[in-house]
Amino acid sequence: NAILSDMLVDYRADRAKVVQFHNGTHNLGGIPFRYFSITHESVGTGISSEISNFQDIPTSVLGSYAEQMINHELVRIPDVSAMTVNTFKQLLEQQGITGKCMYPLFDDAGRFVGYLGLDYVGRSIPSTANGGYICDTLIREAKTVQNVLFSSN
Repeated sequence: NAILSDMLVDYRADRAKVVQFHNGTHNLGGIPFRYFSITHESVGTGISSEISNFQDIPTSVLGSYAEQMINHELVRIPDVSAMTVNTFKQLLEQQGITGKCMYPLFDDAGRFVGYLGLDYVGRSIPSTANGGYICDTLIREAKTVQNVLFSSN
Protein backbone atom coordinates (compact mmCIF):
# COMPACT_ATOMS: atom_id res chain seq x y z
CA ASN A 1 0.00 0.00 0.00
CA ALA A 2 3.02 2.32 0.18
CA ILE A 3 2.87 2.78 -3.59
CA LEU A 4 -0.80 3.74 -3.36
CA SER A 5 -0.16 6.12 -0.46
CA ASP A 6 2.56 7.86 -2.47
CA MET A 7 0.17 8.12 -5.41
CA LEU A 8 -2.33 10.07 -3.28
CA VAL A 9 0.30 12.77 -2.87
CA ASP A 10 1.89 12.61 -6.34
CA TYR A 11 -1.42 12.71 -8.20
CA ARG A 12 -3.33 14.83 -5.65
CA ALA A 13 -5.95 12.05 -5.52
CA ASP A 14 -8.47 11.24 -2.80
CA ARG A 15 -8.38 7.47 -3.28
CA ALA A 16 -5.86 5.19 -5.00
CA LYS A 17 -6.70 1.56 -5.59
CA VAL A 18 -5.92 -1.66 -7.38
CA VAL A 19 -8.94 -3.35 -8.90
CA GLN A 20 -8.57 -6.97 -10.02
CA PHE A 21 -10.77 -9.10 -12.23
CA HIS A 22 -11.76 -12.56 -11.11
CA ASN A 23 -14.05 -15.37 -12.15
CA GLY A 24 -17.46 -15.47 -10.66
CA THR A 25 -20.22 -17.91 -11.32
CA HIS A 26 -22.09 -19.15 -14.39
CA ASN A 27 -25.60 -18.24 -15.43
CA LEU A 28 -28.24 -20.87 -16.16
CA GLY A 29 -27.01 -21.12 -19.75
CA GLY A 30 -23.48 -21.93 -18.54
CA ILE A 31 -22.03 -18.57 -19.60
CA PRO A 32 -19.41 -17.36 -17.11
CA PHE A 33 -19.80 -14.04 -15.38
CA ARG A 34 -16.67 -12.03 -14.67
CA TYR A 35 -16.36 -9.70 -11.74
CA PHE A 36 -13.96 -7.14 -10.36
CA SER A 37 -13.11 -6.11 -6.81
CA ILE A 38 -10.85 -3.65 -5.04
CA THR A 39 -7.92 -5.61 -3.61
CA HIS A 40 -5.69 -2.76 -2.41
CA GLU A 41 -6.63 0.79 -1.42
CA SER A 42 -5.27 3.94 0.15
CA VAL A 43 -7.49 6.91 1.01
CA GLY A 44 -6.85 10.52 1.91
CA THR A 45 -7.92 12.21 5.12
CA GLY A 46 -11.70 12.42 5.41
CA ILE A 47 -12.28 10.06 2.45
CA SER A 48 -14.21 6.84 3.02
CA SER A 49 -12.69 3.46 2.27
CA GLU A 50 -14.66 1.63 -0.43
CA ILE A 51 -12.80 -1.68 -0.41
CA SER A 52 -15.56 -3.53 1.47
CA ASN A 53 -18.33 -2.01 -0.71
CA PHE A 54 -16.59 -2.56 -4.04
CA GLN A 55 -16.51 -6.37 -4.28
CA ASP A 56 -17.84 -8.75 -6.95
CA ILE A 57 -18.98 -6.03 -9.36
CA PRO A 58 -19.93 -7.43 -12.81
CA THR A 59 -17.40 -6.34 -15.44
CA SER A 60 -20.27 -5.42 -17.74
CA VAL A 61 -20.78 -2.16 -15.79
CA LEU A 62 -17.50 -0.86 -17.21
CA GLY A 63 -19.02 -0.69 -20.69
CA SER A 64 -16.65 0.72 -23.31
CA TYR A 65 -14.07 1.64 -20.68
CA ALA A 66 -13.05 -2.05 -20.43
CA GLU A 67 -12.32 -2.13 -24.16
CA GLN A 68 -10.18 1.00 -23.89
CA MET A 69 -8.12 -0.59 -21.12
CA ILE A 70 -7.80 -3.90 -23.00
CA ASN A 71 -6.23 -1.76 -25.73
CA HIS A 72 -3.67 -0.46 -23.18
CA GLU A 73 -5.29 2.97 -22.97
CA LEU A 74 -5.46 5.22 -19.95
CA VAL A 75 -9.08 6.07 -19.17
CA ARG A 76 -9.73 9.60 -17.93
CA ILE A 77 -13.15 10.60 -16.68
CA PRO A 78 -12.74 14.28 -15.78
CA ASP A 79 -16.46 14.76 -15.09
CA VAL A 80 -18.44 11.75 -13.88
CA SER A 81 -21.72 13.65 -14.26
CA ALA A 82 -21.13 13.81 -18.05
CA MET A 83 -20.66 10.04 -18.42
CA THR A 84 -22.90 8.05 -20.75
CA VAL A 85 -22.14 4.60 -19.26
CA ASN A 86 -25.01 4.85 -16.80
CA THR A 87 -24.45 1.80 -14.57
CA PHE A 88 -20.79 2.67 -14.00
CA LYS A 89 -21.74 6.33 -13.54
CA GLN A 90 -24.18 5.38 -10.78
CA LEU A 91 -21.56 3.20 -9.09
CA LEU A 92 -19.06 6.07 -9.08
CA GLU A 93 -21.59 8.63 -7.90
CA GLN A 94 -22.55 6.35 -4.98
CA GLN A 95 -18.91 6.63 -3.85
CA GLY A 96 -18.89 10.41 -4.27
CA ILE A 97 -16.43 10.17 -7.17
CA THR A 98 -16.57 13.16 -9.51
CA GLY A 99 -13.34 12.50 -11.46
CA LYS A 100 -11.52 9.22 -12.18
CA CYS A 101 -8.43 7.80 -13.91
CA MET A 102 -7.92 4.10 -14.67
CA TYR A 103 -4.81 2.48 -16.11
CA PRO A 104 -4.90 -1.19 -17.15
CA LEU A 105 -2.82 -3.84 -15.45
CA PHE A 106 -1.56 -6.96 -17.26
CA ASP A 107 0.11 -10.14 -16.02
CA ASP A 108 3.29 -11.69 -17.47
CA ALA A 109 1.23 -13.52 -20.09
CA GLY A 110 -0.25 -10.22 -21.32
CA ARG A 111 -3.72 -10.86 -19.88
CA PHE A 112 -5.75 -7.87 -18.75
CA VAL A 113 -6.11 -8.56 -15.01
CA GLY A 114 -7.32 -5.29 -13.53
CA TYR A 115 -6.64 -1.61 -13.28
CA LEU A 116 -4.91 0.98 -11.17
CA GLY A 117 -7.43 3.65 -10.25
CA LEU A 118 -7.35 7.19 -8.92
CA ASP A 119 -10.53 8.73 -7.55
CA TYR A 120 -11.25 12.41 -7.09
CA VAL A 121 -14.08 13.09 -4.67
CA GLY A 122 -16.03 16.32 -5.02
CA ARG A 123 -13.62 17.75 -7.59
CA SER A 124 -12.29 17.11 -11.06
CA ILE A 125 -8.96 15.58 -12.05
CA PRO A 126 -6.23 18.19 -11.52
CA SER A 127 -4.65 19.52 -14.70
CA THR A 128 -1.01 20.15 -15.42
CA ALA A 129 0.69 23.36 -16.50
CA ASN A 130 0.68 22.19 -20.14
CA GLY A 131 -3.09 21.58 -20.13
CA GLY A 132 -3.06 17.80 -19.69
CA TYR A 133 -4.29 15.82 -16.71
CA ILE A 134 -2.08 14.98 -13.76
CA CYS A 135 -2.84 11.26 -14.19
CA ASP A 136 -1.45 11.15 -17.73
CA THR A 137 1.81 9.70 -16.33
CA LEU A 138 0.08 6.90 -14.39
CA ILE A 139 1.88 4.29 -16.49
CA ARG A 140 4.96 4.57 -14.22
CA GLU A 141 3.08 3.37 -11.16
CA ALA A 142 1.11 0.82 -13.17
CA LYS A 143 4.36 -0.87 -14.21
CA THR A 144 5.50 -1.00 -10.58
CA VAL A 145 2.18 -2.45 -9.39
CA GLN A 146 2.24 -5.03 -12.20
CA ASN A 147 5.73 -6.12 -11.18
CA VAL A 148 4.80 -6.39 -7.49
CA LEU A 149 1.43 -8.13 -7.89
CA PHE A 150 1.48 -10.02 -11.18
CA SER A 151 5.05 -10.83 -12.11
CA SER A 152 6.28 -14.39 -11.67
CA ASN A 153 9.90 -13.19 -11.48
